[in-house]
Amino acid sequence: MSRSGPQWDLRTRPVVTLVGCFILWKSLLLLVAYAAPGSGYDSSTTLVSHARPPAEEVELAHSTCCGLTTLGEKLTRWDAIYFIAVAQRGYRYEQEWAFGWGFTTMLAILSRGWRLARVKLWSGQEALDGTEAAIVVGIWLAHAAHLVSVLLLYKLSQVVIEPSLGPLVPLVAALLHIISPAGVFLSAPYTESLYSCLSFLGYLFYAWSLQAHQARQGLRRDVSVLMAGLIFGLATTIRSNGLFNGLPLLYDALWILWRVAHLQSVEFARLATLGVSGALVAAGFVVPQWLAYDVYCIGWSQTSASFPPWCTRLLPSIYTWVQDHYWHVGFLRYWTMGNLPLFVLAAPMLAIMSVVAMRGIQGTLLSAMATSWDLPSSTGSPARRVSRDILRRLSMPQLLVAALALTSFHVQVITRLSSGYPVWYWWLASAVCTRQRIKVGGWEWDISKWTVRWMVMYAVVQGGLFASFLPPA
Repeated sequence: MSRSGPQWDLRTRPVVTLVGCFILWKSLLLLVAYAAPGSGYDSSTTLVSHARPPAEEVELAHSTCCGLTTLGEKLTRWDAIYFIAVAQRGYRYEQEWAFGWGFTTMLAILSRGWRLARVKLWSGQEALDGTEAAIVVGIWLAHAAHLVSVLLLYKLSQVVIEPSLGPLVPLVAALLHIISPAGVFLSAPYTESLYSCLSFLGYLFYAWSLQAHQARQGLRRDVSVLMAGLIFGLATTIRSNGLFNGLPLLYDALWILWRVAHLQSVEFARLATLGVSGALVAAGFVVPQWLAYDVYCIGWSQTSASFPPWCTRLLPSIYTWVQDHYWHVGFLRYWTMGNLPLFVLAAPMLAIMSVVAMRGIQGTLLSAMATSWDLPSSTGSPARRVSRDILRRLSMPQLLVAALALTSFHVQVITRLSSGYPVWYWWLASAVCTRQRIKVGGWEWDISKWTVRWMVMYAVVQGGLFASFLPPA
């Protein structure tokens, strides 16, 4: 008589499953980055400035311990060089204000704390210098924030999706976030991990607020909305596209105003709460702009040749000026034949995010996913209605970001930005669980299988290119 051993069910220990898969995936990406050949065509990583006068740029100190510096340099590429430099000596040049003030400030505080505590990686080794500390802290922060964002997406999915589709979709959605096409950007000193973490946390509070509103729990609803606005504001200091997370709040406010105008309800207390929450989101963008305005515009003569032209604009934003003047960001500016390969690389995420978001806004996404599970597509139950309403609202920032990436941003960044938007993860998780197929011509495609394969291949190849300082970035 044979005795079967215990069966491992991924759903019985979801946190253990997620942490284990996270460690395995990160180990693979770090191995790819470490093994990437050479320093690429740009050696800027070894010339990160210390907090000294501009003429005294010093070569990054090299450690002999187990390739620590090598891995650190491989992960400090592209924009990470700016983040590390600003965290080390503050904003020195105008164009550096395009890089998240909140992230560089946090990086500076944590790296200084690391040095003050004289944390040593190995006994007998000198404490890391300022630049090395910023790099190490940035890498640890990226990994920690990514892991927390995985767990937050799992919790958010339980709140929004599990009442309609069951417990497996939340787990698969969180697993998909681990292998996000953002890839090594979620391991490097970049903003994507922390932004995703804060966005998912803000969305979680927002989802709780809608559930509380449905249950007529006014105090819980208002506190949750205020917390969502505060967290979205913090996310906006990390990445400017965090401002779009305020769209669900704006939608709710406009809906209340419409109902008031048609004498259907009077919810002025909730409207005021939404207004304060929206102001907190906006503050995440306005505060860094004011700090820059104070540095470059106040107390300087407008007749001076060095007086910045953006200071006299109706809305004097250094961020919009820098993106336009230095980084060539603008409507259709990226639409050139030379950038066609980047549009091809971005096409899968642009298509998925756009189509899924449009269905979410139309209110048909949840019923379509339920139908693929052979569940009733009716939206009559209160839990199903709340889930549909949350999906509609969370689809709005996702669609706007996809549209701006297509028309105005450097289009390839959509593979990174996608990591902070949950709705497309939910659609893909449902498709993975049901092996959803689509017909193209006379062929039938397992869309989930091919999408996941593309995510894994893209992340691995991108990791090697990134570590070698090669595009796309």
